Amino acid sequence: MRRIVCFGIVVCAGIGGLLAGFEDADANPLDTFGFGSRWVAMGGAATALADDTGAIYYNPAGVVQADRVHFTIGYFYADPSLKINNYNIGEDRTSGTIAGVITPPMKFSRFKFGGGAAIYIPDKRVARSLAIPYDQPTFVAYGARNQRMVAQFPFAFEIFPWLSVGGAISMFVKTGGGPNFLLRENRPGNEGLWSEGSISATQKGAFFPTAGLLVHPNKWLHIGFCYKAKNEILYKVPLKVTIEPLYVGAKIPLIGESYIDMDQHVYTFFAPEQFTFGVGLRLGGRTAIGADLTLARWSGFRQPAPEGATVYSGGIAAFIPPNPNYPLPPPDFSDIVIPALGVEYRAFSSSSWEVFVRAGYRFRPSPAPEPTGWNNFLDNDTHIFSFGLGVAMLRVEERLRVLRGPIVADVHFQYFLLEENETDKVHPVWDAYGDLRYGGRVVNSGLTLTLCF
Repeated sequence: MRRIVCFGIVVCAGIGGLLAGFEDADANPLDTFGFGSRWVAMGGAATALADDTGAIYYNPAGVVQADRVHFTIGYFYADPSLKINNYNIGEDRTSGTIAGVITPPMKFSRFKFGGGAAIYIPDKRVARSLAIPYDQPTFVAYGARNQRMVAQFPFAFEIFPWLSVGGAISMFVKTGGGPNFLLRENRPGNEGLWSEGSISATQKGAFFPTAGLLVHPNKWLHIGFCYKAKNEILYKVPLKVTIEPLYVGAKIPLIGESYIDMDQHVYTFFAPEQFTFGVGLRLGGRTAIGADLTLARWSGFRQPAPEGATVYSGGIAAFIPPNPNYPLPPPDFSDIVIPALGVEYRAFSSSSWEVFVRAGYRFRPSPAPEPTGWNNFLDNDTHIFSFGLGVAMLRVEERLRVLRGPIVADVHFQYFLLEENETDKVHPVWDAYGDLRYGGRVVNSGLTLTLCF
């Protein structure tokens, strides 16, 4: 019996050690916090307006609008304060470096072609996910959702002077691996192994496309459309263990050699399929207004808790009943529509300097169902307020011959207000967590520097 207890500890420790690297990680930090201080300050309403490195994320068709090399580097820091039943759950901050570059378009007959690259590198880790129990309360939109690196590679064609199309690819590389373990029983004269096994996780390479369209029939009106495919990664986590026979005394067999085969899988890094329509107005050379409307198909969100089968064979199979492997309850998320509005105003202009003031608002309704049953996915209707400043140094080519355009410094501040929700459980006795009251806020600030060559 002591061996069976020890074996259980080993298996639990092994699974916990591997799955501790995973957290309910849905989408990516750019979906949550945006890309580039200029557009974050405008509420992310950039689908029809982005014509710099921000176009890589918001609408790759805008990449071809640049007439010179744009290089952007920046940093942001987001600090959440999320509460469940008045208790601050201590959610991890999100912070990291962003960088992007787009090249001036090349001409082929009457067509133009442009490209570039963008990357977000978090401070703490390349990627993080955790396969948590399906009934554990967790904020779907935050946490490790944002703890991952993002890389995108755009391209765009200008078909007519008023029409351009583009696309981008983001990708996950193939990964795999895990530990092997051996356990010897601690008794005199024992030369054999008590148990051995291996735990490994594998994730196939995946590519996620983005497509964009940009129409500008005149100088003041811009119309944009951007499609982003659903992101999702399947982690497979097999665990195989072999147990030596268990004897009574020296030679009387009690349990023959046994085998345990656990084949678990986890869906993670989900981002909903998105369709965004945007309109941009450039008025009088001083004011730009952007408005976006996004359909996010959260109905495609699958259960992120681990599921799988456990098979016992050999001697131990006579003592442990088969695992019925009941399916977990579906998340039952809903599609949502997200409006965004942003404005930029050139408040000061001279031959050497320009100063811009920006503000924006975005409303993100919750896609999660009310957690009255077994699932405890938490999300709130969220008001996102933002503002920022931009300073452009002009005529820098007169001092720095290597630069052909301005040096632009932008800063932003973003405030997420989560409307507090309160949920009464249908069967609180069955639920380990009971009734829930949850909400909070997230504060994000950052800056970017853009150089034009």
